[in-house]
Amino acid sequence: MYRKLSLMIFSFFVVTGFIVYKATACSLAVLKSKEKSIIARNMDWISPDGYVVKNYPGVERRAKLILINPYKWKSKYGSITINLEQDTHIPGIGKQNVAGCGLNEKGLFAGELWVVGPPKVNYPVDYGKSWLATAEVVQTILDTCANVDEAISRFKEFSLEGFTFLRWAGVALDLHWFVSDSSGKTAILEYPDAKWSEHNPPIYSAMTNHYYERSNEELKKYKGFGGNNDIPDEVPFDKKTSLMRFVLTCDSVVDIQTTGNVTLDSGFELLKRVSAQDSPVLEGGSEKITTHWSVVYDLKERTITWISSKNAGRRWIDLDGIDFPVRNNRDDKRISVQSSDVGDITNKFQN
Repeated sequence: MYRKLSLMIFSFFVVTGFIVYKATACSLAVLKSKEKSIIARNMDWISPDGYVVKNYPGVERRAKLILINPYKWKSKYGSITINLEQDTHIPGIGKQNVAGCGLNEKGLFAGELWVVGPPKVNYPVDYGKSWLATAEVVQTILDTCANVDEAISRFKEFSLEGFTFLRWAGVALDLHWFVSDSSGKTAILEYPDAKWSEHNPPIYSAMTNHYYERSNEELKKYKGFGGNNDIPDEVPFDKKTSLMRFVLTCDSVVDIQTTGNVTLDSGFELLKRVSAQDSPVLEGGSEKITTHWSVVYDLKERTITWISSKNAGRRWIDLDGIDFPVRNNRDDKRISVQSSDVGDITNKFQN
């Protein structure tokens, strides 16, 4: 029995590790003005498949990726998440999907991005707490938190699985998180050297795939940020590493906010500048990424607008036009992130 359970844990987490480890090499930034609070995010990963999901309040949930002492919660708020999907090709498991980013009805945004080393992630362990898979943190935060402060407090309620099961299996779900709310508050949350790190607020509201301190070290080499290196207007895809994307993102944020041109269009222009096409995550590394969808969140207007690799037409969802009735069972509705629609698709969610 123990051997069977161990095999289940190993198989499940190897699969899930494959989904996230290969997937979430992305770029994210916040653009702010008196009128606007914009979050722009590229999703770079191996598969173009994903869903825009309508999640309801009142649903009892448990950590579905944890078999022993899973963290349990009840959703308080409705949300729209954009979920990654990957076919595991394993009987009984099939396709899996997890929330990569999203916005809830209280105006809280949460997103997760892959972390590359060094150093590798080691999450602190508290065996007195229930376990939550790192890939499920975004869903948990959006379900239960109304603002950045509540999201930060939520992290104190669970232990993350990355240190135990996945380390044992030889696979790591190395993630860090970005949260922002309608008040304009923003924080980057991560665990370098197995220690909680909270950038609240960060110096630059941008994030790619290195720890924030390491990214800032690279940024300081460039003109305008303390260094002597010129920042190129355009960078070929084979040079768009995580650190270079962070430099380009911060440069765009400063430029856009200096001009005061904070709009949906400027958010998409920023994402276009850092978009990837078989780009390396690390200098000289073998892991390649491609931008499969670009999303711009307007936290004040409560809208989500995106384009995708199979449809360059903008689609958007207006949270003010959505009802989130309380449900006592999970009944998520969804739209393919690659749908052929154009324009307002707020009311096109299906079972």
